[in-house]
Amino acid sequence: MYLMSGIAITAEIISIIAMITFIYSTTLKNRKKFVIVQILFLVIDGVVWLLKSGFSALIQDLVGIARNICIYFNKQTKILDFIFISLAVILGLIVID
Repeated sequence: MYLMSGIAITAEIISIIAMITFIYSTTLKNRKKFVIVQILFLVIDGVVWLLKSGFSALIQDLVGIARNICIYFNKQTKILDFIFISLAVILGLIVID
């Protein structure tokens, strides 16, 4: 029988909160509120991956947070999109398990 550690159980509980946050964000009609809740989701999800030592996934969440902050402040450009995609790929490959 497999027993989960306290950290693993905590991560799973936080993950449920993240899923609820993500689902809630899809109900929002206001773009700025949607982006704020998506940032919150990514922060919560990042905590989950930090607890699970999923550093590649954590990097993806951090890049997503930075991208969503740019979107919130209407600073999204094709160049920034390229930079965020490049960062996600390069950093994800560097820390992949």
